[in-house]
Amino acid sequence: MKKLSFVLLVGFFPLASTAGAAEPLLTSAPVFDSAPAALQHFQSRPPSELSKLIYLIDLLEKTPVEIVYDGRYYKAGLVSPFIRFHLSRNYKKETAEAWISKWCYRSAHGEKVYVKLPDGELRPARDILMGELERLDSLCGSGS
Repeated sequence: MKKLSFVLLVGFFPLASTAGAAEPLLTSAPVFDSAPAALQHFQSRPPSELSKLIYLIDLLEKTPVEIVYDGRYYKAGLVSPFIRFHLSRNYKKETAEAWISKWCYRSAHGEKVYVKLPDGELRPARDILMGELERLDSLCGSGS
């Protein structure tokens, strides 16, 4: 299996560039369903930037979306263990926003990383995650 090319697919989505600003974020309904269990787990942990990233992985894991990495489609629930592993190995106490900007924009081959929504729409992964992070901050009042 292609040396698990997606293993570093997300850490969310490794070797991503910080070039380019995120597109305007979600102004209407959130992309991911409200996941009460993910939010409860987040609220039970000490507040931290790492905890926000773990929340995003928990949310992604329970969502029927696909990650599009180098033209390949992967079910989010199946890659979430690899995302957790990458996060555990590469998190360096940066803000959640900095981590997402660094790891969730481009693949190791320079291609943008996307999330395929249940309706078939492709959205940049970085923008989706930044939107969900904003939503989490507004729900919990935990501004960065």
